Amino acid sequence: MKNKILFSFANEDAHLVPYAIDKLNEQNLIEDHDFEILNPKDIAIGEHWVNEFKKMVQSATMVVIIKSKFGVKSPTVNYEAGMADAFNKPIIVFEVKDAGERGFLAYLSNYLFFPIDEAV
Repeated sequence: MKNKILFSFANEDAHLVPYAIDKLNEQNLIEDHDFEILNPKDIAIGEHWVNEFKKMVQSATMVVIIKSKFGVKSPTVNYEAGMADAFNKPIIVFEVKDAGERGFLAYLSNYLFFPIDEAV
């Protein structure tokens, strides 16, 4: 079965998605080309965002969150993290070195954690 990976990140962190995919491959959490990326930013204008996002989370096999100084301050990333946790989805957090405060990590019940080198 193809993995469906929901990515949650601030716009400023979009360049880190390929890095996260490479790390997931290295850790054998996904196989090359055997996954589908679900991106909340792809929800069409005019759609009821909350309902569409809820469907997206429910269909995901895992949720990957990029935690950065931008993501911690993003209400959308915080909402997405909370929704993933509420649906008890496997959560993988990639944290940028200068992310600062704990933010949404303070209320997640269970997640895998990978640091991101600041040079990425």
